[in-house]
Order: sequence, then structure tokens, then C-alpha cells
Amino acid sequence: MGRAGKAFVLLVILGLGSPLASAAGQSSASGSAAELPERVVSLVPSVTETLFVLGAGDLVVGVSDQCDYPARVAALPRVGGFLAPVIERVVSLQPDLVITSPSPGNQSGVNAIKAAGIRVLVVRDATLEQLNAAILQVAAAVGRSDEGRKVVDAIDAELEAVRARVAGLPRPPVALVVGHRPLVLAGPAGYLGELLNIAGARNVADEAGGAWPVVDPEFLVASAPEVLFDVGMGSEASSGDPLARWSGWPAMPALLKRRVYASDGDLLLRPGPRVGRAAQLVADYVHPARAVPAGEDPALQAGERP
Repeated sequence: MGRAGKAFVLLVILGLGSPLASAAGQSSASGSAAELPERVVSLVPSVTETLFVLGAGDLVVGVSDQCDYPARVAALPRVGGFLAPVIERVVSLQPDLVITSPSPGNQSGVNAIKAAGIRVLVVRDATLEQLNAAILQVAAAVGRSDEGRKVVDAIDAELEAVRARVAGLPRPPVALVVGHRPLVLAGPAGYLGELLNIAGARNVADEAGGAWPVVDPEFLVASAPEVLFDVGMGSEASSGDPLARWSGWPAMPALLKRRVYASDGDLLLRPGPRVGRAAQLVADYVHPARAVPAGEDPALQAGERP
């Protein structure tokens, strides 16, 4: 993924769980029949996915530069980045609802859209609980409440199946890297930390705390992860052999065991309808003996496949 993908990840790291995000996340939209939108602009990739899963894809008339899933999204008009949508483009599409996520960096854009008389729905998805609430909120806003409940129930069932599959197994220390300069890990307070726990891992960032702790390299070395996921994006995205990228850390157990896995981050860094699949994928790599025999999943390129 290119520069836009990197910018989106930085926004996630900076925005989720902040006091400003908390305040912005309290915005809502009514789902009454009189107010159901006919034209929707989504500024968040996970929200775009949600709209299409709900069967509301035909309402979407514009998306952010970062939105690229499902494939039908490629044909939709672009309105700029998540941080700084081009207000003129948004207005030109004549939406009656714009949906976004809270971030300190996008407040001016959100305020400008509101000033243009366009309704804005801000949803939070920093944790799995917030994700479920966000899906239901989006579903209600577009008149798909029943479908929203089905999506949430399906996610819960997928996550419970992963929990059951790894129940009672030892929990190896695992690191999930989302940034390299500085070194940023997925912490216990965010949904990625929750996914690691569900997948039967012991998150080495639990000690650091928070959702996106910035740590020193010495911290990662001392934590001795046996499995390492590298989901850096943009210019930090891994290419080629992920083991080669981390070859400067030869004493790390994950290197010694050849258990370093790279991803472009789309699946893991987008809290949305596919979060159950993300948990399953993580579990497959943390506990390969219990992996679901569904064939090779191209979402991750492994130094050594499970």
C-alpha cells in the first residue's frame, strides 16, 4: 500500500482512544424512515466495508482515497484522504450523510462538512465492543438494523470459535508491530491486543500498556517474542522475505524459530466485518497445530508457513 495507507495507519495510532476521539465519537445519526439517507460518503475503509456487507453499497456515492475493499469500491469517486477530505468533492456528490471515525487530525474537515449543511456520523472502533456498536450504529443510520445485528452476531460467533480452538493451549509471547520508526506495537487497550488474546497469544506489549505503545528496540529484544507479526504500511511495509527484514535481530526467538510474518496490514488494521477472519488468521500462525485446514491464506506472507 502506498503513501495514503501509511497516513491512515498514522491516523489510527494517533486518534483512537484519545480524549478528543472520545468526544467526537459521541455524534450519532437517527435511523428513522424520514431521515434515511439516499446518498452516503464514507471516509473510513472499515465503514465502507460495513456498508457493503449490510447491503447498503448502492447508497455509497463517494469514498476516501484509502477505501479499496470490496472490489466495487474501485469505481466510486474519491473525495481525498481520511485526514483531509476535499470538501468541494464531498459537497459536489450531494450526500445526505457522511460517515467517518474520530481523530484529532480530521476535526477541521468534519467541521467544514457540517458547516456545508451535511449530516456527519462519527463512529468509534478502537475496541471490539466499540466495533460492534459502530456496526449497529451505521446499520441503523442506513435503515439496515436487522442486517447489522446479523453481522455483529456473525463476528461474535467467529471470535468465539477462535477462542474455543485455542482454549487450554500455552500462550507464547507474541509481538505485533504496526510501525518501525518509531517502533510501535499493538497494545492491550486496542482491538488488536484483544485479537492477540483471543488467538491464544501473550502480547508482549501488555507490560507497556495502552493501545499503540511506542517502545525502544531494547524492550522488544527483552520481551523475546516467539512469534512476530509485522504489519507496517506504506514505506514501512515489508517486502520480500520478512525474515531478511528482521535479520539484524538474530537472537530474537521469532527469528530463531523462523516465525516472522509480514502483511500489508489491510486485514489486521481495519476493524470491520472481517475482524473474525483476522482473529482466525492470527490464531493459525500463533498455534499452527490448530490451524484451520482451509488452504493457504494469501493475507500473510510467512517466513515459514504454519
